[in-house]
Amino acid sequence: MTARPEPAAAAQARGAPWIRHAMEVLWLLAAVLVPLAIAPTDWMQFYAQLPKVAALRIIAGLIAILWLLEWLLSDRGLFDSFVGIRWRGWPAFRTWLTERPTRLVILTTSVFMAWYVVSTALSASFWISLRGGSTVVDGFNLYTMAAYFILFLSMITHIRTSGQVWRLIAAISLTGGLASFVGLLERLEWLEIGTAFTRRSRLESTFGNAIFFGAVLTLTRSEEHTSELQSH
Repeated sequence: MTARPEPAAAAQARGAPWIRHAMEVLWLLAAVLVPLAIAPTDWMQFYAQLPKVAALRIIAGLIAILWLLEWLLSDRGLFDSFVGIRWRGWPAFRTWLTERPTRLVILTTSVFMAWYVVSTALSASFWISLRGGSTVVDGFNLYTMAAYFILFLSMITHIRTSGQVWRLIAAISLTGGLASFVGLLERLEWLEIGTAFTRRSRLESTFGNAIFFGAVLTLTRSEEHTSELQSH
């Protein structure tokens, strides 16, 4: 008696869930690790920026690899399960958009990234537009924006349950709590972060900038209000 070969569909069905779980772990890790990543000030000049940029790009690259693997294991297009558009005229296109409001978000974000690619290709300083003027403080170059885009698309196309939403909110809340705790230790002078100049000014926590710190705390508070409203 010879063993029958396993159907390809069964192998694909078994392989897809662990890929989706791994992608969720990665974007939850990004929600916590990217804001909190920091290096000792005596290791490098850009102690707050470089670890965050490196973490963002590495996590986005891993998500892109998993997403490609998921596509290779399936018989559908990369976005077919979520987008599924076939051009049948403007009325059908408007109907397609209104069926799922998130499709409009995906469309506008994709158009934005397309313009980013075009502007980079036509830039007089191509390599600066592609990867930034510095390998550390590189601004909004195509490389970094593509990492944000991959992270965003992977989340909006794979978050399908309320449990995933709550886990994301929990990760963001955890980030705000840990950042606040670091700021408290900094305020009490139990933890020295930054340079001698920055320590004389406002609290910066793990962000190297008080404005970024405040923005993250504001985002965290907004997420907490959202979760409270949904629970009532």
